[in-house]
Amino acid sequence: MNLDLIRHEAASAWRFLTLLCLGLLLFGVLMSALFPSMQASMAEMLRMVPSFLQPLVRSRAGIDTFEGFAGMAFSHPVLLALFAAWAIARGSQAIAGEIEAGTLGWMLSYPLDRVAFVLSKALVLLVGAALLAVSLIAGLLGTAEALDIAHAGLRPYLLAGVETFMLYGAIGALTLCISAMVSEKGKAVLAGTGLLLGSFLLNYVAELWAPAKAVRFLSLFAYYDPKGVLGGAPLALSHLLVLGGVMVVAIAGAALAFRRRDLSI
Repeated sequence: MNLDLIRHEAASAWRFLTLLCLGLLLFGVLMSALFPSMQASMAEMLRMVPSFLQPLVRSRAGIDTFEGFAGMAFSHPVLLALFAAWAIARGSQAIAGEIEAGTLGWMLSYPLDRVAFVLSKALVLLVGAALLAVSLIAGLLGTAEALDIAHAGLRPYLLAGVETFMLYGAIGALTLCISAMVSEKGKAVLAGTGLLLGSFLLNYVAELWAPAKAVRFLSLFAYYDPKGVLGGAPLALSHLLVLGGVMVVAIAGAALAFRRRDLSI
């Protein structure tokens, strides 16, 4: 890795990252603040449900406890969009964006190994994803503790944050790998977005349609279960191994592709 390049990347990305962190912090605060009123509204609705069905309905609705509600927050479209914005934007900018902007030539004119170049870019991407996960947890749990509605402690939230970091770190790494093979940022963005949405939809369809379960393992979201973790289930080691493996292989693939690539810059 190259410290100067890491500093350059951090300097160019900090404003965007700060905005996303603030967005996730605010999202966490709002979700926590909304929980008591949503729980009260659900209690009113449950009065029309037979008593023997009420526990099932409350559990399915995800607001029997704040942790169940927070598990749904981890899969909310707003969260997906904010994390994806960072992962795809930084992954696509890393190489294809530099080529398109005409800045890659002067970067590589310094005595900088191409593998170190890719690893430096990947480090900034992953650190940013980790900071986003911390911001989300701070917003959710900080507000929940202030309202005295959280009962599971810090550990489940940290585990859910780790899984979230691993998922979007893997998506960012795959986008980075694509970026190392193309010369236009737009192509890398489209590929990364398609990969994200395709993975999300495959997992969603597999949960509803039995025949699709046979190929669910192809979706990265099949290894993402923050609701289960917040509900007290242990964090599946297999999930971390798959997501971590995808991340490592994608970064290694990006380094190898970029190292072997002929560039006319």
